[in-house]
Amino acid sequence: MKLHHPTPAARNMLAADPPPPGEGEARGTLGSELINRIADYNFVRIHKTLRITPAMAAGVTKRLWEIGDVVKVLEAWQTAN
Repeated sequence: MKLHHPTPAARNMLAADPPPPGEGEARGTLGSELINRIADYNFVRIHKTLRITPAMAAGVTKRLWEIGDVVKVLEAWQTAN
């Protein structure tokens, strides 16, 4: 198996130092998109094999969420932090 070295952009995203000017917005957008995808996958979409969402299968929620529910939770979390 060949190991690949991280690209400069990947190193910037993983670094503890703040990103160079102009790159911070991209990191925030990427993080938001990732959170949206995870929430959609686990709470909004019914999976064929489970016939319910993973969150419902795990007992986290008893109902199917809509994307508006996800937005409300994310907005509340952003306001609290």
